[in-house]
Order: sequence, then structure tokens, then C-alpha cells
Amino acid sequence: MKTIRPRVIAAYAAVTAAVPLAVASVSLWQPIERVQPPASADRVDTAHVEGASDVEAVRALAGMWWWKSLPGLDGDDIGFYYFHGDGKGLYRYGKVGIANTHSFDYDVVGDTLVIEFRKTGVRHELGFEVSSEGDIDWLTLAYDPETQTRGARYFRDQPGPIAPHVEASAELGQPPAGHMWIDLQRYATGGIGFHMYQFRPAGIDGRGVGWFHRGDFDDWTTEAFTYRIAGEEISMHFTVADRREVTAFSVDDGEPRTLRLEADPNDFWHPHAYLDMGVSFGSVPPSAWALGMDAQSRTE
Repeated sequence: MKTIRPRVIAAYAAVTAAVPLAVASVSLWQPIERVQPPASADRVDTAHVEGASDVEAVRALAGMWWWKSLPGLDGDDIGFYYFHGDGKGLYRYGKVGIANTHSFDYDVVGDTLVIEFRKTGVRHELGFEVSSEGDIDWLTLAYDPETQTRGARYFRDQPGPIAPHVEASAELGQPPAGHMWIDLQRYATGGIGFHMYQFRPAGIDGRGVGWFHRGDFDDWTTEAFTYRIAGEEISMHFTVADRREVTAFSVDDGEPRTLRLEADPNDFWHPHAYLDMGVSFGSVPPSAWALGMDAQSRTE
């Protein structure tokens, strides 16, 4: 494994790990209610935007725009565009508990939204309109390349950029609980890929919630699981696929700190080592992430 550069992790955290992965315990077709932006959302007014044709229009798109509805329970459909307000964004789609994410650069030229996906370089020039109906903002795309729909409408649930993560409390549970662990590889053919486990803190019984991410910093998949740590074994239940796995593990407190899985269920049960990235982002979700719900009723 290669040494992890702090600026790589910081860039990933700033633009990707802050964006919610799933929301639980919400009716799929619940009424849409506006959520007031967090106090930090005014950062968009001073966000550094490079090379934009219309800086104010780029900033004005900042927020999360959901296709059809807020996410519901495990297995329900999700899809949203996230614009950070600085010309960078994400599109996430799939189901609650298992999703794919593409990152992109964007610009606004007149009444055209220009999106260029970073992984493939595919570029779209899309007619668009932002409108308000009561307290709800809508983004209408003349053609949506993701849903392959004409006149696709997305509603803005959270204006402004996502607030930074909040540090977790000291009560994380037995390692690897409460931390993110990564295997970062530079490919001889070009590019950098990663496998990453993200564990939220464990309860007194060793149980918690986690996510496994695989891909690179421009295009990656995410699968949610619950876990339980018991002694030197960790069991994981991948909720959407209803897949249950158990593996022995160890945590080496040397430098760098390393998590070793004897039979990694996400590497065809092969031994796999992961380096400690530090406390799991979003272990204590900011109230702005709750999307109108009690913070205890959601996962990030």
C-alpha cells in the first residue's frame, strides 16, 4: 500500500464524504419541506470559483437536488445532483444502502448548464431552468443524461454547500469502530483507486453501522452494512443484498496503524490490509444533514 497523502484525504472529505449516503426511516413519498440552510452556507458567497463563465449562476446552484423524492428505507430508489457552488459536484444514484457516485465539473453559460464528468470526460450541455413554487426550488433540465428523461425536475432539499463534518466523541468502541480505513493504490496504467471501510462508532455491545466504498475519487460505489465486533471477529450484514459475512481481524497500532482482515468479504475473502484514515467523517451528523428529521433517525 502506498503512503496516504493528507491533502488527498482532505480533498475527498471536503467534496464527497460530507454528502449524505442514505437516509433511513422516511416515507418515500413524504411531503417535500424546505430545510433552512446551515449557518455555514453563506460560504458559497465567497467560494473560490475558477474559470466560471457566470460565477453567480454557478454559486446559485449550490445544494442538493433530489429526483422525485427524498430517500426512504433500505432498497428504495435514490438519485440526486449535488452542486458545491464552486464548479464541482456529484451525481449519486442507486438505492438506499447501495449506490454509485460520479463526480463532475460544472459551469453555467447563459441558459445552459455544462457538466463534464471527471472520470470519463463525457460533456453535456443542458438547457435548464431554476424556479420556485411556494417554498420549494426546482431545477428543470431540458434533458437529463442520468435518468435519460426530458423535462426532468429535481427539488432542492438543502440550499448551500454541505456543512463540514463534526468530530466524533471519544466513545468510538473497539477498533476498527469509529474510523475510516483505506487501501489506496496507484495503478501502473494510470490513476489511483481505493477500497475503504467506514465505520461509525460502535455501541456497548459492539454493534454499529458502516459503509464500504470502492473506486477512485471521481467514480465510486458505496454499500451499507451493519456490523458487530466480538473479540477478534467482526460480522457484517450488507443490508440490501442481505449478505452476511464473518472474518477474523487484527489492528496493528504501529506506524501506520493498520487493520488486517483475514478474509475480506469485499475482496473475494482474500487477506486484505487497510490503513487508518482517522475518525469517521460524519460520526456526529450536523443538524443540517438531518433533512428535516431527528438526527438519531438517519444514517449519513
